[in-house]
Amino acid sequence: MPFSNDNEYPAFLYKRDMFHTIKHGVGREACASILLMLAYRTYFDDDGDSRNLPDRLSRAFQMFKLWCLSEHKVSSLKNFTRANLHFTKAAAFPFLGGKGADVTLVLMFLDFFLQLAQRNPRDDHDKYVLSAMHKLVQGTLNFLGVM
Repeated sequence: MPFSNDNEYPAFLYKRDMFHTIKHGVGREACASILLMLAYRTYFDDDGDSRNLPDRLSRAFQMFKLWCLSEHKVSSLKNFTRANLHFTKAAAFPFLGGKGADVTLVLMFLDFFLQLAQRNPRDDHDKYVLSAMHKLVQGTLNFLGVM
């Protein structure tokens, strides 16, 4: 019986569970990767801001918090850090820690932020990268909406 309480194979419950596959799979990996790429490409910087990654991620989180406030959303995330993005070293494959609902909120924020970033790309190459990121975010959100 699908999704039975099977003690021998407890992970079978998630075999075809798109909610967990997206929110605890590709969605959280996309969130972390996009946030880091935007940080490294200076999209969270203003003139005179420090250029180190922790400060850039902190500014990104402040933007996320402001977006949450304006959209009347509540997130359990406390900050964007190397630790909660699981990005402890350059060779790491980052993913966003937290709840599935937080992944959805970050995707929604990125949908908003990437629309703004596309209006003023840093260079011609960024035009295409930002567009690809935005399509990934929109596609993931559309899929979650259908599910």
